[in-house]
Amino acid sequence: MPDYVHVAETLVPHPETGDVLIVRNPSTWSFPAGKVEPGETFREAAVRETLEETSVTVRPLGILLVTERHPFEAKHDLFITFAAEYIGGEPDPSGDDGVSEALWVPPSRADDLVDFLPLPVADLLAAFPGVMYEIASW
Repeated sequence: MPDYVHVAETLVPHPETGDVLIVRNPSTWSFPAGKVEPGETFREAAVRETLEETSVTVRPLGILLVTERHPFEAKHDLFITFAAEYIGGEPDPSGDDGVSEALWVPPSRADDLVDFLPLPVADLLAAFPGVMYEIASW
């Protein structure tokens, strides 16, 4: 039986420039993301992880993408990517030991840097108007 890891991730465009927020982890670039803690919703984890990794505050608008990875047989990662609204703050990774950089980059640059993207970032951003629904938890 594989070990299941639930990960909340945010795609955050800057409202003035259209650049997107990315972070540098030890081995790769990604959108701000992290494991969902016990008792926490995916939405809560998305807000917490983005703040911890980047010092940027966001508001999740809706689920943009659901992806999964099986990096090896004993592990199964489930990613819930939220379209998120930028609320405030400047990228600063000093609050997270696993992140060495946090910065805004144009979507085309994010395409080059971020691993595991099923679609170009511009296509994901184009879906934003369609995810303006609230997320319910039971």
